[in-house]
Amino acid sequence: MKFLAIVLMVLIVACTSSTDTKIKDDNASVENKSTKIVQSENKTEDDDYVEKPIDPKDIVPPMQAIKDLDKMIEGYHLGKDLSPEQLQENKTLKRRIIRGTFDIEELCRLSLGNHWNEISKEQQERFVGLMTKLLETKAIFSKEQLKGENKYYTIKYNEQRFDDKEKKKSTVVSKMHVPSEKIDLDITYKLLLTPYGWKIFDVIVDDASLLSNYKFQFDRIIQKNGFENLMGRMEKKLDEISK
Repeated sequence: MKFLAIVLMVLIVACTSSTDTKIKDDNASVENKSTKIVQSENKTEDDDYVEKPIDPKDIVPPMQAIKDLDKMIEGYHLGKDLSPEQLQENKTLKRRIIRGTFDIEELCRLSLGNHWNEISKEQQERFVGLMTKLLETKAIFSKEQLKGENKYYTIKYNEQRFDDKEKKKSTVVSKMHVPSEKIDLDITYKLLLTPYGWKIFDVIVDDASLLSNYKFQFDRIIQKNGFENLMGRMEKKLDEISK
């Protein structure tokens, strides 16, 4: 079965500057800039997309939630000569998947670790907004990674398990096989049960965790230069990739 899964193969360099040079913006100017980014750049062509809580009895199991990604991503266009309409459709679809399938706030909270409780509510909201925009811009679908219209792959779903007694956290283990490239990848999804269904907060590809990468890099930057420096780096990266 062709399964067009989504894999966030996003290294921390996509979110921060690769250098350790400290950004020299003062805290006030950085904060003002961040606020503008959250207020203006979160205003998108897809702002009419609003999630609604799901009746608990209608929430599908974690593994089915992962399988349902296939239906969402099948409409993603590949090819070198896409029309402006197709490019916009891709952008909108990616945005909907990032916002509707991933728990970005949980990813942010866990990636900051103890630093999350050390910053203000406003800073938390700024961080989540900025991270959302970065992921919408830089997240790469596994379909895109194949870089070809006729390169397909299959997914085998090996396991679904609950990670707590309340069954509010789950792990789904799968394996992706790309026949044309003779590649096998172990893909593990970490999910959290929310009023909107099961949401992904971590993707682990062959033991490489998106969350762990973020947590290590964020902590290193904050410990050395502070939280506002991290925000400045992320703003700079968003400016670069948005041009």
